This record gives sequence, C-alpha cells and structure tokens, in this order.
Amino acid sequence: MELFDYIDLSKQPIWAYYIAVALMMAPVVRIFMRAGLRPHYALLLLVPLVGFILAACALAFQKWPAAEALVLKKREKKS
Repeated sequence: MELFDYIDLSKQPIWAYYIAVALMMAPVVRIFMRAGLRPHYALLLLVPLVGFILAACALAFQKWPAAEALVLKKREKKS
C-alpha cells in the first residue's frame, strides 16, 4: 500500500467529504468571526479538494480588523 492510496479521493464517496466539511464548518466560522472577517468565507469549504486551501488563503491574505483594533489599543496604552 502506498501513501497515495489513502489520499486518493476518487475512491472515497463525496458524502464523506461533506460530512467532514459539516464538522469543520462551525470552528471555521468562529475563526473568521474572531479575526473580524465575514463568516461567509467558510462556505469556501464546500468546494471539493481546494476548499480548505481557499479558506486558508482568505485568512492569510486579508487584513484582520480585530487584530488592527488590538494593535491600536496597545499603542494607546504605551502613550
């Protein structure tokens, strides 16, 4: 058995992917909300095979309004 035999999604039923997405949807929505982004980006998980990558890119390449607010608070405390 090779490693790629486990990764090959063509042998797995698509409903198994969507069960995994359903389990991951709530934590991902919470991550987006805590970052100050719209939680609708979690719907990117519904795209098979690349959904997790797209959601991670949405988190990685956007400015987080919640993080900017924390930075401003820290700067005000130092002043």
